Amino acid sequence: MTLPKTPVVFIASMARAGSMWTFNTTRELLRADGFEVLPEDVPVMSGPAIQALTSFDPGQGKIYCFKTHQNIEPITDAMKIISP
Repeated sequence: MTLPKTPVVFIASMARAGSMWTFNTTRELLRADGFEVLPEDVPVMSGPAIQALTSFDPGQGKIYCFKTHQNIEPITDAMKIISP
């Protein structure tokens, strides 16, 4: 498995722990910092979607931000994890 080189921010927690508020706030802070936040929709991550990150580079000035209630493996330097 090739690991993602593009920065990816995960909001990771158990359900009903404030993850949606944290997710929305994080996305707005990233936008305010000049990033185009991907994806535009609000998905909850699943294993196949995380693996898809390994083969796609969205380009300069863009960053992934996902919310998940699942285990994230493997964790790389390109991944930032926020837990409410």
